[in-house]
Amino acid sequence: MAAKQTTLRLHQDIRKEFEKLSNVREHGVRKFTNEYIFKVLAVKFYKASRTIENIVFSRTEVATTAQTSLFTSQQ
Repeated sequence: MAAKQTTLRLHQDIRKEFEKLSNVREHGVRKFTNEYIFKVLAVKFYKASRTIENIVFSRTEVATTAQTSLFTSQQ
């Protein structure tokens, strides 16, 4: 269970960093493309850029399982 919590925290941190870099604007225009952000985060978090993309857009098994468990445990 601890590994799952650590993974969820990692995913939250990656999404937070992605949001931060996505909101950087210069002259009213986004400064960085998604592809650039994925590569920067891949280096920072020691992951492949495709993995970062999957985490950001919640295409991972851990993210979908955790979200599902949040809704099913409240019943």
